[in-house]
Amino acid sequence: MEAIRARRSEIPQIRIKVTPTGTGANNLSPDHPNPAYGHVLLMDAFATEDDDFTGEVVAQLYGASTKGSQANEQRPNFMLAVI
Repeated sequence: MEAIRARRSEIPQIRIKVTPTGTGANNLSPDHPNPAYGHVLLMDAFATEDDDFTGEVVAQLYGASTKGSQANEQRPNFMLAVI
């Protein structure tokens, strides 16, 4: 258990934050106090330096893991953890 805790403290974990916009759509963003750094962590998780690629992968993960426009953070974050 200690090895898992040590690894988690060494490797920054990133999550996707889902925020309803009020128009039926949802805004997807890194769940990090510093959004720019959170975006860099997402790019690192996908092994890319391309902003457009990162945004599209996040959108695809969200679309593949949810039904309708109901905000759900658990499923896309599970898929992100698998990657």
